[in-house]
Amino acid sequence: MKNIAILITGLTRTYKETFNSFKTNVIESNADCDIDIYLSFWDKTHDRTFKAGSVYDSYDPIDSIKTSKDNVIETYNPKNYVELNFDKYYKLLKTQSENPNLKDLNFVRNKNFTLNSFFCQFYCWKRGIEIISTDINYDLVLKIRFDSIFNTPIIFSDFTPSVFSSGGWNNTFINDFVFCSNYQNMSFLMREFYDSLLRDDIVEFKDEFLPEKYITYTIKKHGIEINNKTMTTHIKKL
Repeated sequence: MKNIAILITGLTRTYKETFNSFKTNVIESNADCDIDIYLSFWDKTHDRTFKAGSVYDSYDPIDSIKTSKDNVIETYNPKNYVELNFDKYYKLLKTQSENPNLKDLNFVRNKNFTLNSFFCQFYCWKRGIEIISTDINYDLVLKIRFDSIFNTPIIFSDFTPSVFSSGGWNNTFINDFVFCSNYQNMSFLMREFYDSLLRDDIVEFKDEFLPEKYITYTIKKHGIEINNKTMTTHIKKL
């Protein structure tokens, strides 16, 4: 029997609409696995303030509401969780996003959106991987978001643990909302995505700085094999 850790991260805004598909196509479709759920989420949530194809300049996650923590915990029954203080860490991460190493990059979207999609998101991942028990030898760690709908079953026996498996974005880059690998890869990468933003001079992205490109670049830089077609048809965001 495989041991599986599922880490669900980010804003909880649509979990009531997505939970049934998660239960059916992830949990119940892998009855032969021993699955533990871990949560890393913000104590506030907000709606998306833009629609696909619109101008990103209006994006600003200020109009936030308190997360219903008790309802989230009751719904997912996690083995462990961390609830992050949005007001506290947003100020910290906003300061970090002004790192001189990033000053020459083309953010494509506005800096508020970039702050959220890079620093807030990656920080939430890092805090999430840190709460996964090291006393259990997990064969795979699946990282998803609360707003992910699973249209078809994800079968863990189909994955190669040493490979970083995900869905593609523009058939070239790893998407940033669902991916899976062994614990060793995930434990390293979920820290490295965030830490390298503060440490490295990221000159490769002067033309276009997007999380999908940055994630793909980081994985390849460390010599980890990628399969970005594994979950292409399995997932969509609300």
